[in-house]
Amino acid sequence: MIYRRMALLALAWFVVCLPVEAKVIRYMDASGGIHFTDNRMNVPSDARILEEGAGGLVNAIPGQEGGVLDAELGASLFAAKCGECHVASRVAPQGKVSLFDTIISPVTRMPVSEEELISSLRRAASGAYSDMDSVEITEAELKEIARYLLRSH
Repeated sequence: MIYRRMALLALAWFVVCLPVEAKVIRYMDASGGIHFTDNRMNVPSDARILEEGAGGLVNAIPGQEGGVLDAELGASLFAAKCGECHVASRVAPQGKVSLFDTIISPVTRMPVSEEELISSLRRAASGAYSDMDSVEITEAELKEIARYLLRSH
């Protein structure tokens, strides 16, 4: 009887201690949209895998919706969608426009909120500013770019 209990306890301990790991794959489709899956078979053949790692929330910001936040993703999206004409730094090389004053409030000299920056980027992407052409961009991409820009300052 005691051996049976010990064997059952040992079996339960073994099952509890088994490593359980779910992989989350983040990929960019051909049109630049960002997607997440836990099954590699769901990733289209023409997609670019950006990250394959442990599941769950990484660097989740309290009070904001969760998700995998990654400065590299924001930087690569910024380069792909905005980098042809814009830089995130204060000083822009000839032929480029600095986004520094979009990120930093001219009144407070502090970074604007993420929502304000997303709103400004959305207007810019629609072609509302000067002679800029409109840019196709999703809300998720706008969020990642805004987070990258805010983290870079």
